[in-house]
Order: sequence, then C-alpha cells, then structure tokens
Amino acid sequence: GDVFARLVSEKLSTVYKQSVVVDNKPGVSGTIGTKFVAKAKNDGYTLLLSSNSTFTLNPALNPKLSYDPAKGFEAIGMVGSVALAVLVHPSVTAASVPQLVAAAKASPDKYVYGSFGNGTSSNFAGAMFNAASGLKMTHVPYKGSPPALTSVLSGETSMLFSPVTIAIPHTKSGKLRALGVTTAKRSKLV
Repeated sequence: GDVFARLVSEKLSTVYKQSVVVDNKPGVSGTIGTKFVAKAKNDGYTLLLSSNSTFTLNPALNPKLSYDPAKGFEAIGMVGSVALAVLVHPSVTAASVPQLVAAAKASPDKYVYGSFGNGTSSNFAGAMFNAASGLKMTHVPYKGSPPALTSVLSGETSMLFSPVTIAIPHTKSGKLRALGVTTAKRSKLV
C-alpha cells in the first residue's frame, strides 16, 4: 500500500501542481488510518488508499468498527491490484505448493506462517490455504508487513503470504523463495 500511495502522490502532485503528503498510519488491519480519514474534514483534501481489508474483511470480523465502511467514504477509483506470493524461507525444502503441503502434513509442528496481523489479507490467505489443503499450520500475526517479512527472512516463521511487490527483492536475492501466487495466472515478477 505504501508503495502505491507514494506513486499516486507523485502523480497527483504533478497533475494538481501542489504537494501531496503520504501519511502512513498502519495498524489493526488498517483501521487506525481509516478512522483518521473518516474523522477528517470532508473537504476533498484527505484521501484514503486502502486494501480489501478496510471495507470487506474488517467489517466481517469486527461489527463495532470506529468507522462506517458503507456510509463513511466515497470511492473515487481503484489504483491497482496485487497478487500475494507464497514465500518460504530457504530452509523449507519444498520446491512447489504440493510439496509444501505434503511436507507440512508430514511434520505439522514444523510449519508456521506469519501474517501482517489478524484480519489482514495475508492472514486470510494463510487461513484459506490451511482450509483448502487440510493443514492446521500455526498462524503468527505481526504488527504490519515489516516484522512479518523479517520473521520469514530470519526463519522464525516458515512462510508468509505477501504482496508480490514486496517479495521481488527477496526472491531475486535468494533470501526467500516464491512457490506460487494467489492469482489464476503465474506472475512474471517472482
């Protein structure tokens, strides 16, 4: 999200010939930043760039949100769509998703997946992976993408579902391996 926000802010600054400041307010699956924008003056100067968690996952998990996802915002467009990659630490010997499933079934206590936090897309991707494969891997929620990424880079967790854009430098350097993506077609990026 932060990468998209900075790209959009550069373009908006050029088009409108004024500064556009990105104020990243992570936490609680985006609810901290979303609440901030919901309480901002309705003058068109405060915009929210959010993920699917903000308006779909968060309301499903927490009916007492500090913002109204249906009435509190006016959608103005979609910036982009990013696939999630199934990233594994190099110590994971599986070279494919089916091999990962087989290995995790053989040694269920050995495989732990990290996420960007409870209720985030990386958490849901891991839960859906568990359900679809019949696994019961332990979920470790972190406070955002940096600590979750650090956990899989260090080997503290075995795997992470992460946006492809975040995965690129780590897969190219060999520090992580991407076994698949959450889209129907293979990504050319990892």
